[in-house]
Amino acid sequence: GRSKRGGAAPAAPAAAAAAQPKAVAPGGADDAAEGSDEAALTKLDIRCGRIMECGRVPDADSLYLLKIDIGEAQPRQVVSSLVKHYKEEELKDRQVVVYCNIKPGKMRGFESQAMVLAATQDKGAENEKCELLLPPKGCKEGARVQSGATQVGSASEGVSTKNISKVWGQVQPLLQMNDKKEATFKGTTWTFPEGAITSGLTGCGIY
Repeated sequence: GRSKRGGAAPAAPAAAAAAQPKAVAPGGADDAAEGSDEAALTKLDIRCGRIMECGRVPDADSLYLLKIDIGEAQPRQVVSSLVKHYKEEELKDRQVVVYCNIKPGKMRGFESQAMVLAATQDKGAENEKCELLLPPKGCKEGARVQSGATQVGSASEGVSTKNISKVWGQVQPLLQMNDKKEATFKGTTWTFPEGAITSGLTGCGIY
């Protein structure tokens, strides 16, 4: 923003303001404000969840079928490719960080209604390492992530999942594990009221 008020050349700010609408996406000036990474973050419903059930997807070597309590009346069904990284007993009753307003999609005929977030090194490579994000002890299912002054998901109600992948595409590259093994967004540690969200890995992305 501009810190000076008035000044000798009021024409320049006016010209900038006049030019502004041309650069704005359809939907008017609100969308200009919404272009920020922080605004995108508020549209993503990311919460603490607990894996209630875990089983293998039939005829799929790498997929688990999970039922996750995210503080709603019914658990969410999630298909996740964690077989290479976790045993079933390691996942049952485990708390996780869940991206909840993903556009539902089918994998091997099973609908996946959310996504569990994990720190991942060398994603897609043979030597890929993947560790699920871990909420702090005592965190309640359904609690929303806090990123500094920004509550993640505070504007997520009513956001269509149709184009949510674009919002995730804006936010995801800015998610990183720091050297304290904390999950961060643009360097700001993600927290729940009970403390920081962590993982066993450092210096890698979150997917």
